[in-house]
Amino acid sequence: MARNVAFRLKQRGQDQKILFFSLEWRLFSFIWIILLDILVITMALKFYRKDKTAGRLQIPYTIWVLFATYLNFGVWILNR
Repeated sequence: MARNVAFRLKQRGQDQKILFFSLEWRLFSFIWIILLDILVITMALKFYRKDKTAGRLQIPYTIWVLFATYLNFGVWILNR
């Protein structure tokens, strides 16, 4: 189950890269990464409920995705 969730999240991250870099759809990419944020936070909480160590190990990834959201928002604002 956990591997399946991790694989799906990785695929969503790849989709966001295509939208942002290849297609240059900055706003849609920002909305997509917000959805990714929600999925990552939900995943981290579910992992934490099952195993506290597994949940804590998701904290750096969650922070990284939130930082990527911040950068994505900044690029969208600057390129409007």
